[in-house]
Amino acid sequence: MIKKFTFPILIFCSFALLACNNSANSIEPSTVSSKKDNLEVHEKLNAKDQEIVNEYNQATDLITTGDVAGFHNQIKALIPQIKTISDDKQRNLILMNVYTQLEMNQDAFDLNEKLLQKNPSSDKQEFQCFLLKQLNKKEDLPTCYETAAGLLKKELSHPEAKKNPDYPYSQWSYYFYMYQAGHPEYKEKMLNLIQSTSDTKIKSNLQTAFDDEILNK
Repeated sequence: MIKKFTFPILIFCSFALLACNNSANSIEPSTVSSKKDNLEVHEKLNAKDQEIVNEYNQATDLITTGDVAGFHNQIKALIPQIKTISDDKQRNLILMNVYTQLEMNQDAFDLNEKLLQKNPSSDKQEFQCFLLKQLNKKEDLPTCYETAAGLLKKELSHPEAKKNPDYPYSQWSYYFYMYQAGHPEYKEKMLNLIQSTSDTKIKSNLQTAFDDEILNK
């Protein structure tokens, strides 16, 4: 899978009720997708699961009124019910959104660890690195990023990967992971990639990321 370029990349936004990179106290109404759209994604849920999803979606109405505290209280109270959802994908998506919004970082880490064991990917692994930062477990970051780099390298080895217009972003991410894993020589590789990129928009995005993630750290 080609990585789209964002830092930090927070996965599990496919349920899309809330923008994952918003802080828990700065949610804007525009970041909440419509209830109808959310329900249409999961038309095959059983009645019990759908009822819980409906309750969760109803809680998002509080965001449109600016009642963030009320939203947090409601989704926290729903956690036991959410855990009973039989559809694995739906349950995990909602749980991860809840954990992210409530900054329940250890719970998010534990859930993501289970998902990684079941189906590893560079996106999930990078999210794990992000959570390690939130948990102040900096000593584990080099190994985490090394693992993310290995997963991404495998994903980029597929023949169709280089044909994707977003390939430079993925390549840059690989270099970034390796740099974060403790390989300083990859800083030069990131710079060389930026300089050799002909697409002005991609080049600008890569330069901005380099400035934000390397120079300003």
